[in-house]
Formats: sequence, structure tokens, C-alpha cells
Amino acid sequence: MEIDKNKVYYSKEGFAFHVVKYNAKSNYCVCFAYEQGFMQSILITELDNFPSFKLYGKAYFDVNVIEEYDKKRKSLAFRTWSSILHRVGEFSYKNVDVCKEWLLFSRFEIFHNKWYKKGFVIDKDLLSGEDKIYSPNTCTYMPGYLNNSISSEFNNHLYSFSYSKGQYSFVIAEVKTRVWAKTLKDIIHKFAVYSCMRVRTYYNTCCKDLRPEAREKINKVYQVEYLERHIKEHLKED
Repeated sequence: MEIDKNKVYYSKEGFAFHVVKYNAKSNYCVCFAYEQGFMQSILITELDNFPSFKLYGKAYFDVNVIEEYDKKRKSLAFRTWSSILHRVGEFSYKNVDVCKEWLLFSRFEIFHNKWYKKGFVIDKDLLSGEDKIYSPNTCTYMPGYLNNSISSEFNNHLYSFSYSKGQYSFVIAEVKTRVWAKTLKDIIHKFAVYSCMRVRTYYNTCCKDLRPEAREKINKVYQVEYLERHIKEHLKED
């Protein structure tokens, strides 16, 4: 199928666009909304009935050179951004949002290029507080092992300690060991000590590469006394 690259089309959202690249064999083409500076890949058969340039119905990929489009679509920044957009609104992320600034890829890319280190993953929980949102103020990059170790403390985790035969306990999954205590106060203390040791062991390997706000938050929370109070407050809420 031959495509006239000079022909002007209109998306249902009212953006005028034309085709800048197409592959008849795959039946896909890349469209450019020239006034807005957005690009999107669609089926050739959708050209006359193109609904929107929004990716996942939320955000815009703002590039205006086809070579840049091809390069950035393969970048880690784009894959991370696209993954965020995909997750927000899904079942497990239904109470999470993305800030308006990051509804443009170029704005997220600035943040990514500034803070990403090899092997790091993006985290929203550490700095978000109760209202979970992906934004430059509430996100940080960190190694996956550190992210996994702090996730329970910053994800409205409902602390639940097992109780059997007059004792409380929790399991240290890494070594498949169960820790016991006779009172709730003692099991909270033991869990806080274990959590602080675990997180700080991981933290010490990468702290110099974390953004200052992340370092400050981890240093504040992962003190035994602070974490004990935090757990007790969650238990009261339950």
C-alpha cells in the first residue's frame, strides 16, 4: 500500500498530522502531529480513523524527528516511562497517578538522565507519603534489592505477626528462619532491628548514588525507634 506523505490527516482529538514513515509489509506507519510535536505508531488502516496520539490514553511521546523517534523508542527511559503509564490505572496501581509534567516523555527523560544509574529501578513509595504519585518530587532511582527491602515499610503495609502457643513471630525469608517473642512489643522491636540491619546493609552499597531526598528519608526512617513507632501506628489503624 502506497502512502502519500504530503497528505494531511486529522486525529479524533483534532490534531493535524502526516505520515513520516511507513512499512507496508508490517502494515504500520509513524505519524507526526506537526503543530504539537508528537509522534505515534499506528496501523495504516487506522489513518482515516485515528483516535488519539496519547500513549495508554494518558501521555504524549513528544519527538519531532523520525531518527529520534526510532532511537528513543528503544531507550531505557522510554521503556521505564511506558511501564509507568501502563501500570497506573491497572488493578494493582488503581490509587496511583502520574503528575502532569510527566505526561510528556521529554520531561520524564530529563529526570531519568539525571538520576538513573545502571541496574537501578524507579521507586515512588519512599518519597510519596500516603498519596502515591509518579513525579520528579516523589520518585527516586535505586537498586532493585534496596527497593524490595523497603517496599513493605512504604506501601501502607499491614504488619501482621503470627501468633501461636502464646508467642508472636515473623519469618526472615532470606534464610528461612522464624523469629519468636513472647510479647507484641518484643516482636515489633526484633522486626525493627532486623529491618534496619537489612536495609542499611543494602543502603551502604549505593547511598552515594541516591538522590539526597532518598538518603535523608532512609536515614530518618531506618532508626530502630522510629520504625517501632511506625509499625505500632499501623497496627493501631488495623
